[in-house]
Amino acid sequence: MKQLEIHGYKSIKDLVLPLREINILIGANGSGKSNLLSFFVFLKTFYNRNLQESVALSGGMDKFLYMGRKITSEISIKLLFPKNAYSFTLVAGEDAFVITKEGLWYGENPYIPNPIDIASFSKESRLQYATEPRADYIRNYLSELKKYHFHDTSKNSPFTKVSNVKTGGHYLLPQGENLAAFLYTVSRQTPKNYNLIVQTISVYKYKIFIVNKLLLLKNNVFFFEFFNWVIFVCLFRKVYILCRLYSILYVVRVFV
Repeated sequence: MKQLEIHGYKSIKDLVLPLREINILIGANGSGKSNLLSFFVFLKTFYNRNLQESVALSGGMDKFLYMGRKITSEISIKLLFPKNAYSFTLVAGEDAFVITKEGLWYGENPYIPNPIDIASFSKESRLQYATEPRADYIRNYLSELKKYHFHDTSKNSPFTKVSNVKTGGHYLLPQGENLAAFLYTVSRQTPKNYNLIVQTISVYKYKIFIVNKLLLLKNNVFFFEFFNWVIFVCLFRKVYILCRLYSILYVVRVFV
């Protein structure tokens, strides 16, 4: 997905968000991070034709519309992919959302109709039954959409559960219950991917270690100079900074 456009969903009034392979959300409590993540669950629910049930069980349409129906009457969404796009509009009816637009987009060719509207003012998506070729691309993406939640790292977290390496490692479960079995399967079936995972974690582990150590010195007058220098070296000389880290911290302590 290249870009996400959301209008009128929960606390998100208007959002146009370019996306990359890895995207990190940073913000204060109540700034809308959880609502943005919840959108992907909402999107999968919409695709699976469970919209009305989900809305009813979640407290009704007002819970999904920006500041409620008195302020916002519709939710408008557009997902942009490298060559295709998918959009839909939900309008608050008397007792349920009505899909007034559901568009399938393809490229920038002026001779191809954009979008092809498959909406029929129904209450559930028609994407799963669309026969247009561009619909296959959208279906393939949305069918693979999953939310993973690894926030709980306590002793009773899902990570601590036993998983079977023979039967439980084919795909990763949403809360990481089978993380060990999944990684074991990856290491056996695709060693290159497993090694890439290990290398990536190792790099970020040291970066986090560096930042945490420096944050302990935040009251030091030399903090910002050394912090900026460390970040610069991290970007261009990752190995060297690991070797020099302790000497840097020692120098700072000497001058305290």
